[in-house]
Amino acid sequence: LIGINLQQVARQLDRDGRMYSDPLNPVLTQIDDLRKDFFETENQKDKNKLKQQFEGIQITLKTTLDKALEDDKRLKTIAQFDQLTQWQPFNDHHSAPFFDPLYMFGIKQGFDVVIGNPPYVNIERIDDVTKKALAEQYKTCKGRTDLYVAFIEKTLNNLNPNGILFFIIPYAFTNQNYGSLSRELLVNNYFVYEIVDTSNYLIFENAMVKNIILAVRNSKNQGE
Repeated sequence: LIGINLQQVARQLDRDGRMYSDPLNPVLTQIDDLRKDFFETENQKDKNKLKQQFEGIQITLKTTLDKALEDDKRLKTIAQFDQLTQWQPFNDHHSAPFFDPLYMFGIKQGFDVVIGNPPYVNIERIDDVTKKALAEQYKTCKGRTDLYVAFIEKTLNNLNPNGILFFIIPYAFTNQNYGSLSRELLVNNYFVYEIVDTSNYLIFENAMVKNIILAVRNSKNQGE
């Protein structure tokens, strides 16, 4: 959810001294090549080998970053790269502390389709650091908000023209004040072509939240 903005960090590295950016670039290139090979191959044995290679590259990246962190003046910038070492794409039970389409999926422009069930976490259950980040980075997350509202805005920003978002979110989004800025954003800038009301039954067996399915296209009207 919290973007790293690799391009911005890389530019900062170059400005402050190539002694840091030069060791990182080959490692990031290796990760990019490995990701492409993983998505293209259909052989499971080859995929397993690529997983092992990725783990080795992560160790190399961590070692490179640890050396860079010895310079206190670079700590804030390098720390953003350090998040990359926490990503475990082959572990279904591990969540990443950031989202970067380029690093994770090789997506340079945007997504054509995003289907998801974002986390529902109200403001009272969000730590202070995350609250501050949400308020600063997302214009729809002001006052009493919920984490899934940020996911909606982030996803919309990563859609290609005419790209489509399908989200299962709480029914409360349709009528509660905390969703008003997000609803305004949708109405003024996107085409909401369907809202499926599932509030009369539970989508998730072990959850008590009433839901809707929100479908949004990245265009201002149906004809575009």
